[in-house]
Amino acid sequence: MEADSTKDTPTQTAADVTEGMGKTVGRGGFLLAASSIGARGLSFLVQIVLGYLLAKEDFGVFAIALSVATFAQLLRDGGVQQVLIQRGEKDYDELRGPAFWLAMTFNLIAGVAIVAATPIIVRLYGEKVSHLTWIIAAWIPFSTPACLYRTRFLMLIQMDRVAQMQIGVAFIRAASVLSLALLGFGAYSFVIPYLITTVFETAFGYHYTREIPWAHGFGVRLWRTLFSTTRWLMLSTLASGLNLQGAYLVLGYFLSSDLVGVFFFGYQLATQFTILVAWNFFSALFPVLSRLTGQPERRHAALMRSIRAVMFVCAPVSLALVAVIAPLEALIWGGKWAASVPCVIALGVLIPFRGALFVSFADLQAQGRFRLYGLIELTHALGLMSVAGAASYFWGTAESVSWAVGLFLGAAGLGLTVALSRRGGGRLSDILASIGGSWLVSVVIAAICLAVDRFLLQDSSSLVRVGVESAIFAALSWITMRTLLKRDAMDLVRAVPRRIGRLLAIALRLEFEPISPAPVAQQIAGAESPR
Repeated sequence: MEADSTKDTPTQTAADVTEGMGKTVGRGGFLLAASSIGARGLSFLVQIVLGYLLAKEDFGVFAIALSVATFAQLLRDGGVQQVLIQRGEKDYDELRGPAFWLAMTFNLIAGVAIVAATPIIVRLYGEKVSHLTWIIAAWIPFSTPACLYRTRFLMLIQMDRVAQMQIGVAFIRAASVLSLALLGFGAYSFVIPYLITTVFETAFGYHYTREIPWAHGFGVRLWRTLFSTTRWLMLSTLASGLNLQGAYLVLGYFLSSDLVGVFFFGYQLATQFTILVAWNFFSALFPVLSRLTGQPERRHAALMRSIRAVMFVCAPVSLALVAVIAPLEALIWGGKWAASVPCVIALGVLIPFRGALFVSFADLQAQGRFRLYGLIELTHALGLMSVAGAASYFWGTAESVSWAVGLFLGAAGLGLTVALSRRGGGRLSDILASIGGSWLVSVVIAAICLAVDRFLLQDSSSLVRVGVESAIFAALSWITMRTLLKRDAMDLVRAVPRRIGRLLAIALRLEFEPISPAPVAQQIAGAESPR
């Protein structure tokens, strides 16, 4: 068996294995990022339609309801997903039953806690917000099986299944949201689809795994062992939820629902793409890095490549939106959401640094440093909420809040990514180059586009402005990807699946040099069992 598995590659060097693991991360990250791009594109189209169908108050009420429910994130799933991935296959059969029932128990408690908080919610935010939180409360325990199925796909590094599930959810959610909005459900159009998409996720997971996680016993004796690790993951889950939704909780207290809706609309446009791509790179990187415990050099190499890939993808997209958002809003919504334009600009310039930080968090979790991860995320969330609260209290506009939040996200993302990468043994110059190269280039190109728009195109139609600025951004990005960012481009070309890599190489006019096609599992075995 050993001879057969290695006869095509009798000798495996450290570089070969690192290259193979890098490709695993790249392929997994690419598949999930590609599905995220598709989902985000669909979500953007849905948001265009919802911008016509729904009022600003509907967006604001939904944002506040999400932020209120965030406190239940402390209990959501009991943190079992990360523990199962980190423990790996060796403990899966023993832990899958107890993990499911522990997650279900915490999810039921979370749902009950939201319902119990109804009097407080009504007093602070109004009855309509409480109705939305009831639906979220019902959805949390209902989503437990879907969480376990997604965890199983990630453990097996079956990123194609995760990507398929994600695209399916995106289409079903889009159809559900639009149908409900057309039927006059208002803000309820955002939350009812959670229940619908969860049915699909559960059915999809069972179809491809044929596992029934709730049929493997409660295993109460193992709950204490699991909880000793998951308590920090629960804290980090709460913190992650507050980082995504906590600002709305504060804004809902100081600002009107309309202003919260303006900020929410701009925030979703500016940040959703980066957060989705970065989170999916996190999902792909975490199980791979978990296999490299005790091998810091290889782990750090995969980490740096992933940071470069996230910035190479996210920075141009975020800054391109910054460059064209003003005429794009006028073209699509005719000025209805003009107040959200400064929000998109303020947040879009710096949000890519938050994406890079997600990759560093994958490294922390792969090392089992859940306590440190949870404390960093909680501190970040409290800082974000404090900044949002101060801006809304002193200035009271969506634009001022956006600039405050954008500056905080950028500074914290850059600083923490550098600090965590340095802890892993990286050189400061290499880390800054990985983080800042694509971003700096994209900022300069966006500035050129904004200058052209201001001084040459102000009297042109919105369609012409969008077309010209998009063409300029695309042309300059293509040139810099072949010159200043050629190394980053080649890393991406080599990392993604071969057919996609060949197409990217043709588009960028780069030499296509695929790495060795040896199976990744074989490369891992060769690395972990040196002969």
